[in-house]
Amino acid sequence: MDASTQQEIWNIQHELQSIIDELHSISYGLRHEFAGIGSDRCARTVENVAEQYRYVRNRVYNIDESALTEEFIAATGGDASGGGGGHAF
Repeated sequence: MDASTQQEIWNIQHELQSIIDELHSISYGLRHEFAGIGSDRCARTVENVAEQYRYVRNRVYNIDESALTEEFIAATGGDASGGGGGHAF
């Protein structure tokens, strides 16, 4: 995998983590700054969304570069070199 592809994956991971952090902040605010019926439910819903982003982030962390198909590599402008562990998509 070339350096620009690795950088793009890092950027995606970083952005996903930023979204997760912001969702946690929103959830915290809902639980602690708003009183009344429904605030806990809203906070739980936001946490569920954060969990979905966490799942995607973990999948991105575990991309198996060696399992990328030549077609995918050609379509994304990457090269076939490099290795890695994790799951193939």
